[in-house]
Amino acid sequence: MRIRFLSGPRKGETTHAPTNQNTQLLVDAGLAEVVPPEPLPPATVGWAVKFDTYGAPMLVGNCSRGCGFFRFLGRPDLAHKNYFQHSCGAMPVPIPAEVIEQYRKAYGEATPSATGDDTKLVNARAISNTIDRNADAQFERIYGRSRRW
Repeated sequence: MRIRFLSGPRKGETTHAPTNQNTQLLVDAGLAEVVPPEPLPPATVGWAVKFDTYGAPMLVGNCSRGCGFFRFLGRPDLAHKNYFQHSCGAMPVPIPAEVIEQYRKAYGEATPSATGDDTKLVNARAISNTIDRNADAQFERIYGRSRRW
């Protein structure tokens, strides 16, 4: 809590004080008064269309109070169904139509590159097939017949 001293060498000074018996004693004795907290500025959401590291577009929103981050990666025709949900207590905010239109243009013109994970999945499938072929060949060399599954 914030208090303002009303007398003594620190008269007129405002400071932070713990919420405990000592502070309450100062307030009750009339040596200090509690300063009410300043009201929060109105919450506004800043919207933008950005691209991730692979070139895919995404629609993002940030609260001016720093309460959260919104990211939409879906089809543009579904964007109007999503709202920025504040965690600071402000009401949900829909995505503005002009931002959805910017996202629609970026979504249509985007040519995302393949991710590194795509290559890893292809390689993982190829490796397992190679291991199976090698095991089959080794089985035939040892036992003179193919493996039966």
